[in-house]
Amino acid sequence: MMEKLKLARTSITNNINSLKKIGILERVGSNKTGYWKINK
Repeated sequence: MMEKLKLARTSITNNINSLKKIGILERVGSNKTGYWKINK
């Protein structure tokens, strides 16, 4: 992602955390076998 978006790791991490906080990204299942769900 860093290469494609030309952003620093910190920027990507902060953006992903923001998406999780407002409910757009949601973790379904366990850490090992789960997946990320995108809510609309």
